[in-house]
Amino acid sequence: MILFFFFTPAISAANDSWSTKMVEVVHTVKSILKATSADDCRPEKVLLFSTWPALLSAVSLALAESDIKSVMVQQASSSGNFARNIETFKHSDDVNVLLLPTTFAANGLN
Repeated sequence: MILFFFFTPAISAANDSWSTKMVEVVHTVKSILKATSADDCRPEKVLLFSTWPALLSAVSLALAESDIKSVMVQQASSSGNFARNIETFKHSDDVNVLLLPTTFAANGLN
């Protein structure tokens, strides 16, 4: 299943609530994971791309608040974190969301 979301960061620092767009992203991820876990098989993996690294950090926090484990890839050269996070995402049944900047969109993650 492929879903595309185009949105801009709209997280309010003035209060503790997430924007409606962020709530919808979390809801959609939960729906994907819930639908696949009901089939008694391995849950789907979700890739979330954004142009803004700060937005990916916020998505990571919002997912964590909803008990959804994710890993975020930032820079390929950051002391092996790139490869470690990709491997965690690929092989962990607990981590089903990979957050990536669009600069990695065509870097062959398989």
